[in-house]
Amino acid sequence: MPALTLAARPIAFAFVAALAVLATVPIVVALVSACTDDDNPPSHPPPSTRHHETTRLLHQPPTPPSHVRNYSSRILPYAGQSRQTLPASTRTQASHQPPPVPAAQIENVEDVNTAKDIRERAQRQHREMCNARARAKSAHKRGDYAAERTHKQEVIARKSAMDQLNTRAAEIIFKQKNKGRKQGMVDFHGLYVHEAVRYAKQELESASRRDDGELRWIVGKGLHAEDGEPKIRPALVELCKKRGLTCSLDPGNAGMLIVQVG
Repeated sequence: MPALTLAARPIAFAFVAALAVLATVPIVVALVSACTDDDNPPSHPPPSTRHHETTRLLHQPPTPPSHVRNYSSRILPYAGQSRQTLPASTRTQASHQPPPVPAAQIENVEDVNTAKDIRERAQRQHREMCNARARAKSAHKRGDYAAERTHKQEVIARKSAMDQLNTRAAEIIFKQKNKGRKQGMVDFHGLYVHEAVRYAKQELESASRRDDGELRWIVGKGLHAEDGEPKIRPALVELCKKRGLTCSLDPGNAGMLIVQVG
């Protein structure tokens, strides 16, 4: 028995040593984990830190884009300074800027261009009307009376569209030509003959209501006519004769009629 006891002692010591090692493993693991946490903090900050960061971002103004920052860096240092105190380069750039176009001038250009466009559309309707009239005649010669009726209906529709477009264009032209003119002086440039006669009748009626003594009509000299002969002036002279009114050319301006209405 004493011999067996002595032989078993190394085994017992080894067993006890193994138990001691196993007992220290959790302690070592805990220490290693604590060190790792200190070196690598968590990706999500604590709630209190997140709250402070959110507050800072809300109160911080947004960063402008790069082109805005560049523009501000050039312009803001000179804000509130007169032109004389600006650097020479800045004054040079400002002096080369074109002056603003008056709003009234822009409106006039747009209206004149609009009238020109409407005139062109009316001319297209006139060409289509002539083509439809030719087709109607051709269909009549062939004895195709159904096609003739169809083409005649197109002629009527084209003429109606042309008249409406020309009426609108005449309104714009007459308004622009006479904007700012003194009462009793009327410019008929840009109108067709029948349009000028229509507006002349309206002006005679208005002058009669105002008890005007005379009217001055700008009718032109016919320089822009295809044959060089005036078209509006003879038509308005004929209108005055029919109404028993006296009209004559202005001695100083061959393109103006003086109409006695009183």
